[in-house]
This record gives sequence, C-alpha cells and structure tokens, in this order.
Amino acid sequence: MYKDTFLRQSEHESGREAFDASLEKHKEERKHIRALSVTRKKNFVCLEKVNGNTVNILEGLELHTRVFNATEQKKIVDQVCELQEKAQKGELKHVFTARGKGRSAITFGCCHRNSKFGDPARILRDETMDPLPSIFKMIITSQCNILFGSNLKVDETGEYSGGSYSLPLSTGSVLVLNGNGADLAKHCVPEVPKKRISITFRKLNESKRPVWFKPDPDLIELASVFSDHISSLEHEVSPDFVVDMTLEDELDEEAFDSSLEKHKFSKEQREHIRAMNVKRKRDFVYLEKVNGEIVNILEGLELHTDVFNAAEQKRIVDKVCELQEMARQGELKRAFTPQGKGRSAIQFGCCFNYRTSKSGNPAGILRHETVDPLPHFCKLIITRLVKWHVLPPTCVPDCCVVNIYDEGDCIPPHVDNHDFLRPFCTVSFLNECNILLGSNLKVEETGEYSGGSYSLPLPVGSVLVLNGNGANVAKHCVPEVPTKRISITFRKMNESKRPVWFTPEPDLQGIQPLPYELKPSVIDNVY
Repeated sequence: MYKDTFLRQSEHESGREAFDASLEKHKEERKHIRALSVTRKKNFVCLEKVNGNTVNILEGLELHTRVFNATEQKKIVDQVCELQEKAQKGELKHVFTARGKGRSAITFGCCHRNSKFGDPARILRDETMDPLPSIFKMIITSQCNILFGSNLKVDETGEYSGGSYSLPLSTGSVLVLNGNGADLAKHCVPEVPKKRISITFRKLNESKRPVWFKPDPDLIELASVFSDHISSLEHEVSPDFVVDMTLEDELDEEAFDSSLEKHKFSKEQREHIRAMNVKRKRDFVYLEKVNGEIVNILEGLELHTDVFNAAEQKRIVDKVCELQEMARQGELKRAFTPQGKGRSAIQFGCCFNYRTSKSGNPAGILRHETVDPLPHFCKLIITRLVKWHVLPPTCVPDCCVVNIYDEGDCIPPHVDNHDFLRPFCTVSFLNECNILLGSNLKVEETGEYSGGSYSLPLPVGSVLVLNGNGANVAKHCVPEVPTKRISITFRKMNESKRPVWFTPEPDLQGIQPLPYELKPSVIDNVY
C-alpha cells in the first residue's frame, strides 16, 4: 500500500504550523487531527432549467479545503516544475504546450484526446504513457475561480457567458465532481491573473483502459484511515454523545473533541487544537475617496470561520427559537417584531434605539430603560470569542441583540452607534448571507441598496469583527435574505453610557485568551 511519506515529512518540517509539541509525539493522532480539520462543503445549490425540468446542476459537487498545508504545496509545486523541465527536454511521452490562451498539460497513466474535427473525446488505448509519479498520488490547486453552468459557452478565447455559479478554489483545496456537478454542469476556468497549477485525477472505465495498463500496486486496496470517524469528519455528533448535554457541555465537548479524547489529549489541548483550526482573514482592502482622501474602508475588518461546528450551531439556533417563542408570549422586555421588510430583534444587556424615536429619544442606549440580562448561552459564546482570540480581552461584550430574519428581511445601511465601543462582532447561523459595505451606501427602496462597494459572504458559524474603518467609515447593510437567517451581534457599552441599573456580569469578568500567540504563518496560510 502507498505510504504517505511525503505528507509525514512535510508535517515534520512545518510542525503542522500551529500544533503544539505534544502532538509531535502522536503521528497517527496527528493524521487523524489533520483529517478532522479539513473543511468540507457539500451542499452547493444552483437551480437551472434542463430539458424542461428545474435541476440543481451542482448536486454531487464537493469542496474540501485545507487538505494540504503551505509546506506540502511548495514541495508539490517544485515537483511539477521539475516535470515541466523534463517535458521541455522531451523526456516525457505525452505533453501539450499552450496555444493562444490555453494551458500546458502533462498526462500520466493514460493518453486521452479532447473532441476535435467531429471525433469524440476518448482514451487512446494503444498509446503508451508515463506512469503516475509517486508525488501525484495526491492533489493541489492554486487560487482561481471555476465557473459552472449548463449553458456555458465561449464568446471569445478566455471570455465565457452563461456561467451561473462562480466558485473560488483556494490553494491546497480539492474539488470533487460527481452527479449533476460532473454530468450536467459544464465547467471552465476563465483567464487566470497569475501562474496556477492544478492536478486532475480520474479513474478509468475498466473497458476503456489502455491495452498495456496494469494497476498501480501502491493504489490498490486504499481505505480511509478514519473510516470509523466519518460522522466526526462531517462535524456531526452521535446520538449517544449528545444525550443530556447542556450547551456549555457541547461548546467544550463536541464531536471534534470526542474523537481527540480517545487519544488522551487533555481538555486544554483539545480546546487549543480547535482554536488553532479557526480560519482568520484580516487583510481586507477596498479603497474609496472619503473627505478627499483615498482610504481603505475595510481596515479593521476580520472574518473568523469554523468558530462553531454544526452541532453547536443547531443547539444555539434552538435556544434562539426558544427566545423567539418567549418574545411572542410577552415574556421578554425588549423584543421588536418586523415592520415591512425589517427583521425581528431581541435586545439583552441594554436597551437602545436604532434611530431617533417618535417620542424624541435620540439613537443610542436608553439609560433608564430596563431590559433582560444576557442569556447563559450568549455568555458562553462571548467566553469562546475572547478565549479563541476572536475578540480582545480589553473589549469583552456586555450586551447583545439577537436578529431573526425571515425570507425577504433586511437591515438598511448604517454605522453602529458610538455608545458602543469598537470592536464589536456579529455571529451568523442557519443560512449564509452577504453583507454589503461602502462609505456611500444608501437606500433606493426597502431592500434595495446602491453604493455598496464590497460584498462579503458570511458563512454559518462564522464571526465578523468590525473595528477601525470597517466599523466607523464603511456603512454596512444586509440586503433581502433569500431564506431564514439568525445572527447575534455582541457589543461592549461605553462605561459612561451604561444603564443606571447596570451591573457587570460576574461570568464575564477576567476572561483571558488561551495562553499562546496565534502565529502569523497560521493566518497567512489558511487563505
């Protein structure tokens, strides 16, 4: 069986980036942990009419990211460059050089021809080929977008129309095509802005194999090392594991931790591992002219993804639904029902006006109005955000607003009131949506906005942190959402604006980040 010595060597050289020294003692456990840290998206949807039927053309498509780290990617790219050099010297059997805006290609394992002059695309069974290089029993792609659509067509070389769905392929990711995603949707790669390498892997139909073909012994009887942890790989929790669990238990002991617990990692080590596997993007840039000066309006914006797994998200959504029912029964002090295309909102920790009220109260915190305290699960979320280096310990939130969007609901452009300190954050649940940011955002009609310079997708389980220009210069809004969505916005009040009755929550005092620094290399390599 093929031995992944390359992966182990790369792991040794990079130290798996942020994993602590204790993991170095457990090679099998490290492999397990790395497999569990892969992010997997399998629910792609794009509906098109095909042969008179409405079909999800992306059914069967999967995107697996963070499969190869930066060190492994570099080694694979070096190997590809060596192969390119061999091809230029005529040492390889089946090489295509680029014509026009095409790409160069080297084929291994079989020779196949694309359709030409009416001949169908097919495998050339009598053509001999170089075997798979040992390093190519794996895959890498470099950053670009791939377009999908059942009606894709070429307008001119490098320019395509009819593409219904554009999917970014991050470095070190694996795109799996199956079902409609492979058979109904055409796909193409538009002109790439810079050099890119990709490797496409396929299995030959046995009846179409070359006459000289012999199976590679290294690739026979491969099996998943973690076949008994499939549910963990999907970030699901087994029924036995969730029985009688509180939200606090789940936030600390969910499926990822359960698999690690079998390998005798301490609770602190398990939390360390999960925190280090959060993806963090902090280099947002969009330049606009503000008061006569060119400014990066997104400076200070951060997006942290994979902060909450699927089981945690479900438990939190269930808690929010309970709060929504309490609001309907009149059991909460500060709950708003939507008017027009607004969204439902429930305030905790302080009561505030979004804008000047009809009675003349200004926008901001209403110091003499009482409101319900933070729910326990919200305090658990705040604790995680601080401990996992999402929010700084100098700005621990002491209030929140729970937003519940039904289909078609929205939030108009605004800058958050300065009764609240920066940074603040919003956590997304239930369904992904886009947030628009721009210094010139304005309302054309309810749910329709113009002047939005930057559209940012907010994945479920992610945390958007707003600070600097991203909080103070750029307005932000949520256009009409296509389906139900929940978000919770956490803020810290300016002490001078706190309600007169306010008492700090004992559970939120003295929270400190986990005792390590997030290394820049970790942040740089995850996007």
